Amino acid sequence: MGSNVPASTRTSTRTSLIRAGMFAMFLGSVGGAIALAQPAKVGPAKHLDALLALDKKFEGAGTCSGSSCHGGGDVKVPVTKIGSEFSIWQAKDAHAKAAVVITKPDLKANPWMKEIAGKLSVPEKDLLSSASCVSCHGSPVPPKLQGAKFDQAEGVSCYQCHGPSETWNKPHQTKGWADGERAKMDHAKLLSTHGLFDTRPAVQRAEMCASCHLAIDEKLVVAGHPQPVFEQLTFQSEEPEHWIDRNAGYARLNLYAAGQVVAMRETVAQLAMRPKDKAAFDQAAVHVRLVSLLVDAKAIPGDAAKAKALLTDIEAAKGDAAKLTAASAAADALAPALLDAIAKLPEAGDKATLKATIAALAAADPATFTAHGRRGIEQLYFAVDRLTQAYRDGAKIAVADFKPVRDALKPARDLKIYDARNTADVGTAATVVPAAVKDAAAKLAAMP
Repeated sequence: MGSNVPASTRTSTRTSLIRAGMFAMFLGSVGGAIALAQPAKVGPAKHLDALLALDKKFEGAGTCSGSSCHGGGDVKVPVTKIGSEFSIWQAKDAHAKAAVVITKPDLKANPWMKEIAGKLSVPEKDLLSSASCVSCHGSPVPPKLQGAKFDQAEGVSCYQCHGPSETWNKPHQTKGWADGERAKMDHAKLLSTHGLFDTRPAVQRAEMCASCHLAIDEKLVVAGHPQPVFEQLTFQSEEPEHWIDRNAGYARLNLYAAGQVVAMRETVAQLAMRPKDKAAFDQAAVHVRLVSLLVDAKAIPGDAAKAKALLTDIEAAKGDAAKLTAASAAADALAPALLDAIAKLPEAGDKATLKATIAALAAADPATFTAHGRRGIEQLYFAVDRLTQAYRDGAKIAVADFKPVRDALKPARDLKIYDARNTADVGTAATVVPAAVKDAAAKLAAMP
């Protein structure tokens, strides 16, 4: 949670995200046209494939650890000055523990891990050498692209997100180099020329994060791996952020919207692969509903009718594989226009639109979310929790003055509905969370 939430709450949330299998660091997103005769296939991430295709070396996080570079040692968050990004990643970032989760698994707390290993015929003591496991919990980089300091035991480190540093490591040490290159070329050119994946643009960041944290091979889910759950703002906050984010304040709405569009596309693709899975349906349906709500609220310029039609299609399919494959193709066709529209929004975001979006979430029929059980309820909580804090940051409201909004959300926060280990009654949450959201939105409406 934000800086005004107790550390114990933030730690609990981070632990729950780990438990939910949120280290899916290279299982891929789905893009392009999809043949109607075959469900969308989720395999190795397009993000990683693109990085490997650059044929540049992944040098390892150790190359970032110098005290005068990114290893300054100040691990306080939120970050107020650059220079300690590696230190924060190493000390606090769950990505750094991704390999440890499977090399030294806590089988007492997570018995499902042993069950997965057995069902997939992977030796328990050799999980990191398994392609099924390392694709999520490590770095499946071929030997020829491994730099001198590359270390599989690092888990998910700098270069899985920022790209192989063989070409850009030295020049980026010159102050202003990266911004100068950004001014000369677009995201794709920056990647192809230098191997640098620019994480600043909202759409590219959402694509990268969701391709790792949301998509998953259906065989893993069938074997017992928890279905990944994702919401862009919540997850990057819980990482925690080791950077000073330009997508802050009101601009967080753009990032939230991009995350929801990508999540819509990915979850509908997964539903096409697991057409009889009620959990997959609930997850896809709530993301489609959220995209429709965002378009209606003008947070995403676009045609809300198409999102509503997609929801109608997946509901009417009733588990029919062919119909859901067609729905996945429709989601693939819808997403690019919406993401392009988000990319063209003002970078600073818009105060009125953010406030209107929060109001729309609170005013929605609770069944919009509660009909989809835990998946729907947690997405409602994620959205309002993070977007209200984005409003606070944008409006520069003092923590003490913002306390009424945080207090209003406390009953929902205390349920920890997002915690995969929590046994809180979903029926109770279905009443408490919408009420808390409505109360928080009312409190926010009275603020400048």
